[in-house]
Amino acid sequence: MSSTTLSPPAQKREELADKLAQGVAALRDSEEFKRYLDVAARFHSYSFGNQILIGMQCPDASRVAGYRTWQGMGRQVRKGEKGIRILAPRPWKEHRDGCVRGKCDCPDGGVGFATVSVFDVSQTDGDDLPAITTDLAGDDAGLWAGLASITSEEKLELDTDPDHNHGGAHGYYAPRDSRIWVDMKRPPAHRAATLAHELAHYFTNDDKPCREEGEIIAESVAYIVLGHFGIDAGDYSFGYLASWDTDDAKQFKAQLGQIQKTAATIIDRLEEAN
Repeated sequence: MSSTTLSPPAQKREELADKLAQGVAALRDSEEFKRYLDVAARFHSYSFGNQILIGMQCPDASRVAGYRTWQGMGRQVRKGEKGIRILAPRPWKEHRDGCVRGKCDCPDGGVGFATVSVFDVSQTDGDDLPAITTDLAGDDAGLWAGLASITSEEKLELDTDPDHNHGGAHGYYAPRDSRIWVDMKRPPAHRAATLAHELAHYFTNDDKPCREEGEIIAESVAYIVLGHFGIDAGDYSFGYLASWDTDDAKQFKAQLGQIQKTAATIIDRLEEAN
């Protein structure tokens, strides 16, 4: 469809989507992003259970790794810092009598778990880690109140309890609990972007996108919603999407219809309330 046939609001959303795609592509071509990927590859993806353990022991944790992993990135755990205890898998084998351990063909036994210590970046000193996102600074232009109203209208609980943080998340949508959690320690504009992101997850949940698709849709929707109301979320959205979108423009274009539809749903609801 030619952009000349679109209504002004739809054309504005299309222009924002184009700007988003261009910003992500430019970032992915940068040397800073390549350095970021090199460092990011050294961090583990922790299970939900370990995220809970991390959050209980260090609610403000953001980047967590083992002692030697931090050393490999040019950072040192400070003397006296207390480790965050998590569970790590430990495979074991059943050995027959007389076999030579490590040189046998005994059947696999199973996997057990042992407690190990990890440390948050705040417990270390050393080389700066590359960052491709920054929190959105500034006012929310009234978007938080409008998005919170939509959350309430949809019978969702808006949870702001800091004790419910999961491994340094900015926010999350819990479908089973009909609940959205948002980190209120972030700046106002960033909180609004996070709530728009989580509402996008809610509105697309029935479509059951895979995790990567879901994150691309949700953050793109948040960027368009904030952009529609005059807030440039590129400082965060470009980097966030670049870290997820492994197939560049192809992945983004494949989800564009859902992105535009969901953004329009949220924007229309916000404008109807004014």
